[in-house]
Amino acid sequence: MEHKIDQNKIPRLTFPKGRVFIFIDETGDPGHPSNKSSSRYFQLNMTLIHRDSLHHLNRHLSAFRYFKNSGKELKRHVRDFKILVEVLIDLAYKHNVLFMSFLLEKEKYVENDTLNFTPNDIRNFMLKNSLEYIFSEIVYINSELNNIELVFDRYLESESDELNLKRYLRRNNLLPKLEKITQVDSEYSDSVQVSDYIGKFVKECYIDKINQVNPYDFIKVFDLKNGIFIKTKSAQDTQ
Repeated sequence: MEHKIDQNKIPRLTFPKGRVFIFIDETGDPGHPSNKSSSRYFQLNMTLIHRDSLHHLNRHLSAFRYFKNSGKELKRHVRDFKILVEVLIDLAYKHNVLFMSFLLEKEKYVENDTLNFTPNDIRNFMLKNSLEYIFSEIVYINSELNNIELVFDRYLESESDELNLKRYLRRNNLLPKLEKITQVDSEYSDSVQVSDYIGKFVKECYIDKINQVNPYDFIKVFDLKNGIFIKTKSAQDTQ
């Protein structure tokens, strides 16, 4: 698959020695769009963070929970979204945390007959192409310095499905070595919950046309059109 963006190519981000995590959550569902209960879009939302920056994320969110006296998932704090936005902006601009959302309008791909629409097919398609895009266009990984760990919100129901996913990704020569591929319950992973909020902000603005938050200030948003990821406006690119 060819990867392009709709602006001049910018230098890829690099990291110091240490592990790099990608926390992944999905918004919408991977079902066929002819199903009335199926979503129009399917999103993969990602938080990419070096281990040195992870403690900043944990510190911010621990403080948020302390002052809100909360043990709930972040998405239940809808009234406090402005506080969370400020936290995420701080992480993006001061600590090189990348927040990204990759979108697919499913109906267009049904019309073009370019995808099979079993849930695993669409998930694997989006995951493969979004990760290839990240590592070819956005981030440079030095295999001698960095280990990569993918952490998913738990959605695979069987061990065989999880094993097949690991094999599927590790056979892809366009990706760096993936040392760990794990699933967690978002209830006890603030980092996965942040990715969930990234999806919420993008969906509300990009799809639902609700403008409470301008996600382009701190989230890189990519729309899959004609088999190519097209990058949307992002204030980070002007810094």
